[in-house]
Amino acid sequence: MERRLVVNKTTLTNSMHHPGNLWKSPRGTMLRIEALAVAAIIITFFLIAFGSCRRWSNRWIVQKGFFAAQVLSLSLGTYSIGLMQSSSVKSDMYPIWTVSLFTLFGCIDPVTSYNGLDYKGQLSKVIYGICLHCGYVVLMSISAISSVVGNTAIGVLSAITFMKGFHRSLALVQQRRMRNMVEEIGFDNYCGQAYVLTYDFSTAQASIEDERRHRGLVVDFPTGTGDTDSDYVCLYQVDNLFREKKDELPSCYDACAAHCLSHYLQRHFLGLRKNDEGYGETFLKVEGVEGYKRAFKVIEIELAFLYDIFFTGNAFLHFYQAKTASLWALASLSGICFVGVAAAIPGTIASSSTSSGSVDTTTADLVITFAILVSVALLQLLQLIRCWTSNWARVAVVCAYIRRSNDKDSRWRAWWIRLKASVATSSNLFDKFLWQEKMAQLSMLSASTRPENKVERGASGQEGHPPPMASRLYRGCVRLVKVLGLDYIWEVLWDLLGRDTNKGDPVRLDKEVKAYIIDFLAKLKSNRLDRDWISFPHSSGTEIYYLPHSYRHQSELERKALGHGYTINLILWCIVTGHCEAAEQELDKKKDEECRGGSGRAGAEEEEREEEHRRSRRVANALCNYCAYLVASAPELLPGPVKEIREAYDRFMTEPLSWSERRWPFTEELLARPERWEIMVAVWVRMLVYAAPYGSPEAHMRHLSQGGEFITHLWALLFHLDIREWRLPSNLHEIETIDQAKTILTEFSQGNKSTAKSFLDDGIAVVAFLFVRTLFFLLQEYLVCIIIIISFFW
Repeated sequence: MERRLVVNKTTLTNSMHHPGNLWKSPRGTMLRIEALAVAAIIITFFLIAFGSCRRWSNRWIVQKGFFAAQVLSLSLGTYSIGLMQSSSVKSDMYPIWTVSLFTLFGCIDPVTSYNGLDYKGQLSKVIYGICLHCGYVVLMSISAISSVVGNTAIGVLSAITFMKGFHRSLALVQQRRMRNMVEEIGFDNYCGQAYVLTYDFSTAQASIEDERRHRGLVVDFPTGTGDTDSDYVCLYQVDNLFREKKDELPSCYDACAAHCLSHYLQRHFLGLRKNDEGYGETFLKVEGVEGYKRAFKVIEIELAFLYDIFFTGNAFLHFYQAKTASLWALASLSGICFVGVAAAIPGTIASSSTSSGSVDTTTADLVITFAILVSVALLQLLQLIRCWTSNWARVAVVCAYIRRSNDKDSRWRAWWIRLKASVATSSNLFDKFLWQEKMAQLSMLSASTRPENKVERGASGQEGHPPPMASRLYRGCVRLVKVLGLDYIWEVLWDLLGRDTNKGDPVRLDKEVKAYIIDFLAKLKSNRLDRDWISFPHSSGTEIYYLPHSYRHQSELERKALGHGYTINLILWCIVTGHCEAAEQELDKKKDEECRGGSGRAGAEEEEREEEHRRSRRVANALCNYCAYLVASAPELLPGPVKEIREAYDRFMTEPLSWSERRWPFTEELLARPERWEIMVAVWVRMLVYAAPYGSPEAHMRHLSQGGEFITHLWALLFHLDIREWRLPSNLHEIETIDQAKTILTEFSQGNKSTAKSFLDDGIAVVAFLFVRTLFFLLQEYLVCIIIIISFFW
């Protein structure tokens, strides 16, 4: 042993003077293996600890970084373990590094995408990887460790990690089981969803208005535990529980309401809508501004639940199998401590090899090894904290309370449930990171002036057309690329590594933007495009003809081109907003010059008016740029076919006109008005709310995994209010009752000058309806008289 130590010290001393010798020496081989192992451990640790950041940001570095970590962690880790096993250079730290990598692999979330009903292939790959790494660890331990204590420590941690990894891999099955679960939920009281968003236990109200409406609203149905009624936890039971234990379970009701609603939205995502529609006339049930504020909070929690169901295994690990997952995490933590103690005892992890290829352990190796063990142990604690303090834990605690009240023999568990409740409600750290809470921005002004969007004249002298020779060469290259299949390769590479160059830096979704949206939603009474859509403060009546719902003034053929028409209107208002912003910047320069000239200070009332003006300007620009981003980068979330939206946007981007030449009839009038930004805010709020119900469910699901979009929250809210589209005001073909005719006449009589034209067609429709109704009544009475006369003479 002393001779080997002297040889290794001599080799290390010589290698320091000759770096080339270090690369070829046993110590250099060991350092390369150590670097690979540490890199694999760091990447895997990043994947486990920060993998959930996908929903916190849609930045390219976060999304692609997670993808790269997912690809490299398994391959680099497997290569490092295989290299340690096959290398002729051995070290006492190899078994600890190997079992640490194996422990990290056992912590990786196996669910990264929605697999639907087909989970067997992915499950087989995960189980095969677990068995492969476990076999490597066992071989490494047997061949490298001579101590019984060292072999026992490595063996215990390996066995725990194998069982833990196998249990976590079963999360792949949960998606199919939850699909079957939501298919079995009854939808007899579908309209009760809106009442879920209405009630708030933080107020002094009594119980939910009508308990019968909520008996069909299921909060939890544990899959695979039976079909008895005791397995169900319904919302009315949660209501009864909170009347008694409101103070013991703070912030738990919103989580239960969100989990209940997630079943319905999950059906919509998966296309299970056979019983979701056809419930008659729809009216909004959320009441007031405060009701919508709480509704948005519930929707945020609900979409976080759906993100966990579709793209993570948290539904399985934090809710349905939370006890078992916590048990294996604690066992893994104990096993890591056992290995750490064994490594600290001299000679416990000593190598059984006495060959000249063995390398002594240095102080740096020990420091790195213990840092790895501490990091893996902290990772187990982090997973436990997430499991015990998440919204899943809050729903689990409420369901445990309800089931305990049904099980009279389990009263001794009351203290344990209270302990779980105190832990689950003690921290709201992860509630602050439900989604990115940002709106991507795209300025039409900067996008339309880019060089690549300019249309240049070619050598042929025709605008936008290349020369014939270049055109033939281009078509030949396209054919060659298609023959070789390179077009698909480019498409795949762009999906994997491409970056959206249209959007700019996102802005924070602040309370001001939400406040304007909520104020407008609180005014709506139904899914009809009624007078609340076309009457807003300071409106001159001209603006309504350039809003999406002005299609009712056009022919039916033009109305069907929803995507093209909406995009044209949106681009028009982007141009107007750009002109207003340019004029506002000029006014700001003049004000700055006046302030430097020593002008007097404005009064309090004028300052308040200026602050409102700046707030409206900030919100209008944010919504304008966000809608422009949706047109350019996410057209599948907007009304109409994607093809129509892209064609309209591309036609605008390739126009040779500059922004200064794009003037519309009412632009000058709007620029001259001091309330222009209040008008712009009203317009952009309506543009965004109008587009919200029409997005594709598949597209919303895809964006949910990339940080989420604000329009997805609006889409989910309107879905629960049973609004799948905005309907035009009632016309002759849709009036069926006298009450509907009276409603239209009332709206017509209350319309002012700016809205009278909008209700003119409705008034004509009502008159025609009443005429037809009267004619039908007279004809019916005439036929009755004829029948009576014939029967009398007969």
